[in-house]
Amino acid sequence: MSIKNEFTLESSRIKDRNVQLRCLDRNQRDIKQFNEKLASYLSEPKTPLQFQKFTELKNDARELQNENEVILADIRNQVDVSSQSALLLSKHLRRFQEFAKKVVGYLSDVKMERSLGTS
Repeated sequence: MSIKNEFTLESSRIKDRNVQLRCLDRNQRDIKQFNEKLASYLSEPKTPLQFQKFTELKNDARELQNENEVILADIRNQVDVSSQSALLLSKHLRRFQEFAKKVVGYLSDVKMERSLGTS
């Protein structure tokens, strides 16, 4: 293998690693933004079911944030990105997408309840 090929392989590994790190950094910011939306007075639960969903979402956000930090540290500490890290990241991002859908649904429910309550 030539030096040029070794450099190209190393560059692609760094690129993949950097892409993963940027993705996790972005994910961390998104989780923080969802937490801020949930902390807003506009998203206060009005019904027992909403309170239950709210509590679950807050717990999910905390778990996602912790998991994100663990994966981020793991990838930063690796010299070479492993397929296990990529799989873990992929699973984490799918879980985050489900969380995002739940938050949007919850906020929609609270907004609807608020508009029904004021009519």
